[in-house]
Amino acid sequence: MRRLTILLCSALLCAQAQSPSSKKPYTPDIPKVWDDAAMASIELPRAAKVDVRPLSSAYYYTIPERTLWKPIPSTLPARSPRATTSGCNSRIRSRPSTSTN
Repeated sequence: MRRLTILLCSALLCAQAQSPSSKKPYTPDIPKVWDDAAMASIELPRAAKVDVRPLSSAYYYTIPERTLWKPIPSTLPARSPRATTSGCNSRIRSRPSTSTN
């Protein structure tokens, strides 16, 4: 009887896990930051012989993102260069003593 109960409970849990959920997937509401009307209302100082116009919002949103940070390659401690640690140790050991006897 106990095995049958465990079997039925596990079957019920599996069926519930595989059933499609009625929840909508999360889609964040990201506001637009580049508005053509707002950009047209901004007055820019006129440069001599240069026509200054803001970018259109269609062009602004087609510009690809720039990667600001590059990943830094890391090494495992077992494979790190030994010259850095051995150089530090030799400098520490070779310091002259400062005793005033």
